[in-house]
Amino acid sequence: MTLSGPLVVIVGPTAVGKTALSLYLAERLNGEIVSADAMQIYRGMDIGTAKVEPEIQKRMPHHLIDWVDPHQPYTVKQYQDDALKVIAHLYERRKLPIVVGGTGLYVSALVYYPFYHFGENKPRLPVRAPKKSPFRLMMIGLTMERSVLYKRIDARVEEMMQRGLLEEVHRLLQAGVDPDAQSMQALGYKELVPVVRGERPLDEAIRMIQKRTRQYAKRQLTWFRALGDVRWYEVHEKDTMQIFQKIAEDVAGFLKTTSNDTH
Repeated sequence: MTLSGPLVVIVGPTAVGKTALSLYLAERLNGEIVSADAMQIYRGMDIGTAKVEPEIQKRMPHHLIDWVDPHQPYTVKQYQDDALKVIAHLYERRKLPIVVGGTGLYVSALVYYPFYHFGENKPRLPVRAPKKSPFRLMMIGLTMERSVLYKRIDARVEEMMQRGLLEEVHRLLQAGVDPDAQSMQALGYKELVPVVRGERPLDEAIRMIQKRTRQYAKRQLTWFRALGDVRWYEVHEKDTMQIFQKIAEDVAGFLKTTSNDTH
């Protein structure tokens, strides 16, 4: 597989605007989107994983979404293998791969692929091994003032409930998905299983999802800040489009520079 081409990676906490930026860049830079979300990989888990709408997916190709059945486990090694194949295929079609997602383990396993080893299904780097990438890599990190981000997270959970997240969890259980399955450990699903069973009040579950999602966002930031290769951009709700335009200009400049460097 050819793995030396340009790769744009968008990371950051949940609800910060990664999906919107990925669509903005893909439309302007002849790109296609490769998901790095450990739960969007599953079919039928749409609302709680914040998948883009089917009509948007038709307009802008997304890869590694709705990839496996929720009954099945899916490992980081499988993701690594599948994502590399997708990226190689995009290079063959002269498309820019834009990796977007908040699953830090997926991103790290893909970006630093040659130096990752898998034992007991857990990736690890060799002791004091340098972090290198086979790609011409630009990693974009989105961040936001914490109180604003937390309000967005709380609002997103409320919106998911209004769109039918509880019903989605009920359908999955009715379809025979084990509540202990890997897929059902996703935020929003695990907390609602007891609601479906009549074992937990809905309002308590909603508060629990919001709290755990805020905690997850904090862990995401910690993971991605530790990578060191990320160019961070702070998003402000009032001038999001200006920030996206600045990022697009920076990515275009990066692509031009790295293209010249390879000739």
